[in-house]
Amino acid sequence: MVTVRSLCFLASAFAFATAAPAQTTLEITSKLGTKFYSLPDEKGVVGAAQKNLAADPKNPELLLKLAQAQISVWQDKDAVETLTRALAISPENADLYIERGHRELPLREFAKARADLSRAAALNPKSMAAYYHLGLAHYFLGEFTPAADAFRHAVETAPNTDERINSTNWLYAALRRAKRTDEAAKALEGVPLEMTNKEPHTRFYLNLVRFFQGRMSESEALPPEPPAGNTDPEVELAFDTVAYGIGNWHLYNGDNAKAQEYFRRILKGHVWVTWGFVGAETELQRLPPTQGDRPRGTACRSAAQVGTVVCRSGAPVATVLVRQPMPRILTALLRELTLLSFWCNRILIASAPFFQPRQQLRQPDPKFPPIRADS
Repeated sequence: MVTVRSLCFLASAFAFATAAPAQTTLEITSKLGTKFYSLPDEKGVVGAAQKNLAADPKNPELLLKLAQAQISVWQDKDAVETLTRALAISPENADLYIERGHRELPLREFAKARADLSRAAALNPKSMAAYYHLGLAHYFLGEFTPAADAFRHAVETAPNTDERINSTNWLYAALRRAKRTDEAAKALEGVPLEMTNKEPHTRFYLNLVRFFQGRMSESEALPPEPPAGNTDPEVELAFDTVAYGIGNWHLYNGDNAKAQEYFRRILKGHVWVTWGFVGAETELQRLPPTQGDRPRGTACRSAAQVGTVVCRSGAPVATVLVRQPMPRILTALLRELTLLSFWCNRILIASAPFFQPRQQLRQPDPKFPPIRADS
């Protein structure tokens, strides 16, 4: 027979188990208090790469492949450690510096990324990837003039139109942030109207460039915002990329409130490795709070999405994000189980007196004295 107490216990246990991230590791805790986790390695790609490496543990190429396997499941800390091992064996390998610097960016280790990517550019001055990611490191550090210089080199060394479009987007943003408006407008001329993308992801940056050129409206450029409970990283990647670019545009045009609105919409997501997500988080650390915001560390309420804590204004303050959010049906079930657990506990507390040992209801008969325990 299932008792009320056992039902409450099961409800609480299921709620805890469902909320806990499975087979993931904590990668970083951001300055906004957000915890970011890796993905479950459901296909065993890391284990397979480790097995291959075991046959030749000092092979830089196999170490790089292990790092790439770790990157595929967002194990960025482990990937950086693996690449450090590879660089100890091959210290003049520009590709290893590029990859390590690349992975240090989503870990928010921008200064380390800047050092690695500067070294990569020195080792291989023709590497577009080195300059592109070096530009991002400078940009996230707020060093907009060096960022613009790096992105200009990325445009000049771009091997195809897709990379040229991507680099031009960031070059324009860096120049605008450096208050070099005329140079920024000139940079946009490098993407004429007839230029188009070949890779699907480049379409997001191309739309931003067309928006900057005044050839596309804000609503036309912006992809749909991911719905609550979205589990598709590609949907979020598209939104994060364009929403950050538009929010940034409002920022250097003096509308801080509109910029912060875009940045907060990005941080509702869970794909913390996109440049749009990293940029939005970085900007919110720099910007003063808009009217109605609470200072960090003040009392906040729990949002409907499990694990997210936000202030009343909607600004994320201390968020625990699992990288793969639960489907809506599980979220709803967890909410109902949590509510059931709460009311079960209330019922148990209220009914506790009825389950106490019953007191003797009548006086004992003097003819029959009570039996002693030791008799």
